[in-house]
Amino acid sequence: MMGIKHRIFMRKILFFLFVSHAFCSVNQNNDVQFWPTVSLEKKCSEEISIRSNFEVRIGNDISKAFFVYAEAFLVYRPFQWLYIAPGYRQIFNNQMTPSGKWRPVYSPLADIKFIGIFQGFGVINRNRVHYLLFEHQSSKWLYRNRLRFTYQFERNTWKYQPFIDEEVFFIERRGFFQNKASIGVVTFPIQEVSIRTYYLLRHIKVEDHFRHQNILGLQFCFLF
Repeated sequence: MMGIKHRIFMRKILFFLFVSHAFCSVNQNNDVQFWPTVSLEKKCSEEISIRSNFEVRIGNDISKAFFVYAEAFLVYRPFQWLYIAPGYRQIFNNQMTPSGKWRPVYSPLADIKFIGIFQGFGVINRNRVHYLLFEHQSSKWLYRNRLRFTYQFERNTWKYQPFIDEEVFFIERRGFFQNKASIGVVTFPIQEVSIRTYYLLRHIKVEDHFRHQNILGLQFCFLF
């Protein structure tokens, strides 16, 4: 009798887990995501370089790709403390319609960074402006501001740069709607290669409340 009850109970648990997973969706509260990124940078001179990034975002507890982008910047560093980078980002997103169809978003953008370094400690303030062009809705301006604190040190020829940061997002006709806070480390096995690993906590405003997602990130950067 106990064996039959145990089997019935286990079947109910398995059915519940299956139904919960089947009806879970991307960017719901507590969603676990993985964001792998590859970056390439080509130095043209001491002040000018070209940088490109490619990223895939996988959500629904790391089971479904839902957001992909490729972007390129022309980077100009006139001073050690200033970084100016106009660019363009091409986005594909399958969360914009109930059908789950991949939709493009076209986004010219520009970065301005202010950088302060003192005895290994760094403070970096990035200001980013997007103009978002959609196929089936009106275009919008998006402003992002990220404040990052870093510390760099060296061990056995490898360089390490732990960091912590927070970023806030403001979009036209809606105002503040998202923030990201992350902690991680950048490792430099050689001068031309860096590997960034991080944990990111993201809050997105949905109507009158916030949902949060837990994101694991991995970024490979190559300098030529």
